Amino acid sequence: MKPAAPPPAPPSKPPRVVTYTKRIDVRQIRLCDGDVLVLPAGTPREEILRFGEALKAAHAGKRCYLVSGDISMIPEAEMNAAGWYRK
Repeated sequence: MKPAAPPPAPPSKPPRVVTYTKRIDVRQIRLCDGDVLVLPAGTPREEILRFGEALKAAHAGKRCYLVSGDISMIPEAEMNAAGWYRK
């Protein structure tokens, strides 16, 4: 009888990407309703969501848009549908 094969190793987690090396105090951001905050291209979705949650907690009742990457690449029709207009 053959010995049982060991179970396969669990998949390794991808390395954590650190987007920001400087801590940001979101209370210091002067946020106005409808502001668009542009984050660096390649910012992981999880980081964007955490940043959004921190903004929501610090600025209750204010709405803003978080965009990762080059904002000029968003078609004008999509921007208009979201309620913002190019100047």
